[in-house]
Amino acid sequence: MELKYWKKKSDAEIKTQLFEALNKNVNYSEKTILGVPASY
Repeated sequence: MELKYWKKKSDAEIKTQLFEALNKNVNYSEKTILGVPASY
């Protein structure tokens, strides 16, 4: 079995990836939606 390691990312790469993901999230307070998730 061969182990695979994650590539080390710089702080800038991590921040870029993090904020891109956060921008894709839905803001339930501002957007019109069909329903609210049960965990809301």
